[in-house]
Amino acid sequence: MLTSHEYKGARWIDINEPSPEEIRDLASEHGIDELVARELRSPSDRHRIETKDTYLYLILHFPLSKSEGTEIDFIVGKDFVITVRYEQVDALDRFEKIIEVGSVIDRDPIADSRDVILFGILKELASDMAFSLERNEHEIRDIEKHVFDGDEKAMVMALSQVSRRLLDWKKVILPHREMLEALAANGQSLFGTRFAEIARSVSEDFAHHEAEIREQMESVAELRETNNALLDTKENDLMRRFTVMNLVVAFLVGVALVWLGYLALE
Repeated sequence: MLTSHEYKGARWIDINEPSPEEIRDLASEHGIDELVARELRSPSDRHRIETKDTYLYLILHFPLSKSEGTEIDFIVGKDFVITVRYEQVDALDRFEKIIEVGSVIDRDPIADSRDVILFGILKELASDMAFSLERNEHEIRDIEKHVFDGDEKAMVMALSQVSRRLLDWKKVILPHREMLEALAANGQSLFGTRFAEIARSVSEDFAHHEAEIREQMESVAELRETNNALLDTKENDLMRRFTVMNLVVAFLVGVALVWLGYLALE
């Protein structure tokens, strides 16, 4: 499905689950070469950026719904931004409503309208990532509380799930900084210095998310060590009690056998 929006002379075209006809018409209208058009028809498994004569082609993945990442392809031209996605993305749907009601706020009065669209979308995506990280942080704090409340055994699986989620997010987010720095460098030659400056600013947002993921991974690793130590302590204590109980039972059985033997002799 294709939707199109105008903003101060710039155009944003968003395609969700593109059809071959939509891609063909889009390529013809905006001068997109055949190799790029062919790639837009289906998802890719890696991040990528290419500089063409009149546009930039950028593939990014975001940790929004799937462990391998939700892909969004960007084509950025002189006066247009094209996004191609293969599933629902709340951040894009939300930005579409912002565009429709004309509520985009130009924080930078000298920014190009195309840049307002492109980096506005990226900031909405960064906002969703920040929300996911905040929710994950609350989950880690909740696990920590359960660990010290004596629920160590139940927290083994919870810690594993959070750890796996963070590992998946790290794999998806790790290339962002490199891609956005390349976007700044490559975009400067096509669109000017201001484009590059804004791209680097947005890159810092994603770098912050990367650092936060690393911090959460360290917290989870420390919690796992603590949880394992508490479990070991409980198990060792249980084994000691079991050993003492066995000794007591063995002693009582021995006494009983001696007494029975004494009675038999009488």
